[in-house]
Amino acid sequence: MKWLIQKPTKDQIIKRILLLWIISIGLVLSNPTKSDFSDYVEHEIEKQSDNENFIVGGLMNLFSKPTTFVIESNTQRVDLWILSVYGTSILGEEAVFIGVCGTFFKVR
Repeated sequence: MKWLIQKPTKDQIIKRILLLWIISIGLVLSNPTKSDFSDYVEHEIEKQSDNENFIVGGLMNLFSKPTTFVIESNTQRVDLWILSVYGTSILGEEAVFIGVCGTFFKVR
């Protein structure tokens, strides 16, 4: 219990700051671009088409590239250095994604 109350030493503070700096640099360098988001959308469409029947899946694969072009042109990116927020309109439905470390999470 005593370690909770103890004041950190100067070395511990420097190590923590260095660790936060390294993590921050890693997040900045792995912040996904708009092109990464397009690749993600294309991959999701292809994954969805694999779950559909043969004809519907084939049509989805055929139109995945043009669809990602339309989505990319309707997508707005807010770059926050360590992560990016993407807002897009897909068939009239608004969608918001957060991109961090090369991964995307649908928020809304």
